[in-house]
Amino acid sequence: MLKIFSKVLIDSAEYYSEGYAEKCIGFNLDKRFTDAERAHRIVLATKFSPTIWRHPFLYPDCVLKSMMASLERTLMPTISIYQLEAGSHFGLWPRLATLADGLARCYETGKVKTIGTCNLNLSQIRYLHDYFKKRNVPYVSNQVELSLLRTDPWKSGFIEECRQLGIATIAYSPLGLGRLTGKYSAENPPKGNRYREDISWLKIQPIVNELTRIGEARQKTPGVVALNWVMCKGAIPIPSVKNGEQARDCAQAVGWRLTLEEEARLDKLGVASIWSGYFLKRWQN
Repeated sequence: MLKIFSKVLIDSAEYYSEGYAEKCIGFNLDKRFTDAERAHRIVLATKFSPTIWRHPFLYPDCVLKSMMASLERTLMPTISIYQLEAGSHFGLWPRLATLADGLARCYETGKVKTIGTCNLNLSQIRYLHDYFKKRNVPYVSNQVELSLLRTDPWKSGFIEECRQLGIATIAYSPLGLGRLTGKYSAENPPKGNRYREDISWLKIQPIVNELTRIGEARQKTPGVVALNWVMCKGAIPIPSVKNGEQARDCAQAVGWRLTLEEEARLDKLGVASIWSGYFLKRWQN
């Protein structure tokens, strides 16, 4: 991606492969760029994980220590968006205010430029919006799973509610864990933990077929069209890429937009897959 664009967003987390993902970022960037180039060209978004074994008594120090450890692993001078990976356990371990205080202190060190969150509902987001505003801390983003196989954040109005608060939506798994790329089928499903039986291929295949039709007319792959659909919904997709070919393909999603008619055809096929009480509550106020 850095060969294609002048500036790139890299999303990671302290516990992705037990810190190895952040180390890989640091190793690869250190070989290719100076400190000044990294600061200018890389938008690093990484995450603090409020794991259940981090006792509330350890806050706010554990957040600050985790932030510094992420900087050491990535070899970055600053973190562009330091994100809370999840909310409190059972709503009280630790309290959301405790987590917010730790994140605010990270920003106040000057090592973090902005704050983000992941998978929070609107009530939590509104609380943090007001909290950070009082602390003069820029709260800029919230991550959710969004794709044509998880349309809930768009259909519920969640993305628009966040936009009105000045909070951008970052969409993870925008390709439905690879199922929207056209590489898989009912006879050849994704392997490992990427395969989710909660959505039947009877629902997936019509979406892939439509993505393929639109892509053929535009000389784009199905995955590129799926990413563009996410951007049309006002979100920033962060697809995972494993090689240069995939990176170059994903880059084709920018610089154009689906027509309203194309978008509507995909909207009609999209799956609102609220499959648990957690999802039912996620988008509620």
